[in-house]
Amino acid sequence: MQITDTATFFLNGSWVNAGEAAATFYLHTMPPSHGVFEGIRSYATGSGVHLFRGREHYERLLRSTKAMHMDLNYSVSELMVLTEQLLERNGLTDAYIRPVVFMDPSPVLSQEPSLMLTAWYWAPSEINHHRNIMTSRYRRPDPTSSPGNAKVPSHYAYAFMATGEARQKKFDDALMLDQDGYVAQGAMANFFFEKDDTLYTAPSGQILDGITRKSVLKLAREIGFKVEETRFRPEDVWDADGAFFTSTSLEIAGIASLDGHGFQKEWEDSMGFDLLLRYQQAAREVETPMGLI
Repeated sequence: MQITDTATFFLNGSWVNAGEAAATFYLHTMPPSHGVFEGIRSYATGSGVHLFRGREHYERLLRSTKAMHMDLNYSVSELMVLTEQLLERNGLTDAYIRPVVFMDPSPVLSQEPSLMLTAWYWAPSEINHHRNIMTSRYRRPDPTSSPGNAKVPSHYAYAFMATGEARQKKFDDALMLDQDGYVAQGAMANFFFEKDDTLYTAPSGQILDGITRKSVLKLAREIGFKVEETRFRPEDVWDADGAFFTSTSLEIAGIASLDGHGFQKEWEDSMGFDLLLRYQQAAREVETPMGLI
């Protein structure tokens, strides 16, 4: 991932050159995390650029702004058009798009929020992933006392602490529990595991109900995999056949072990690998260009 000074981004109705941009350290978003964001992938296809599940991402962005009592005066369709323009101006097809809604420095929370759209090249995900992960002591924030499924920066403070802890202990990533000690998700991704020809994942409610997670659940059921959304503990995963993370940036990333317990199947023989191949095909084989989806 690389962002250059020649990149162009959208900010409050204007197109800005990254080399000329400036920000104040007094932004209301910075200390109290009064902002929301999304992460969206676009893919090059034979008939144009495909913004994968773009409408769902922007619908969630608007739900997040409402949860944070922010009134963003853009429709999903307007955001889709702006994203198409953003990619065209930067000459991007395979890209990662980051919409951010934030507040300017003012104690008046009724002010109109700012919208920024940035994008940069994102290489196609690798097929083989072999992550060794650990159960973190940091818990997923309780959604009953936080803005639920809103994507707010404060939720990711715990994720960064969990990831940092894991890497200090020579693991690649972390698994986070909910307030009751059940597995919630990865630090920044949803979590699935395979056991006895069944795919398991945590139910909605104590997790970020990820858009890629929903895509994988739909795809798994369409091809006939048995799927259960249920609560489980880390020790239930230790003797699993396989496991993987899902997120917009990772797509589907295979996991080799949890807490030092390796899984029974080779990644290439697992449900996760099968789903990865099908997911990547679905993301890149679209008959209509981005602007028509």
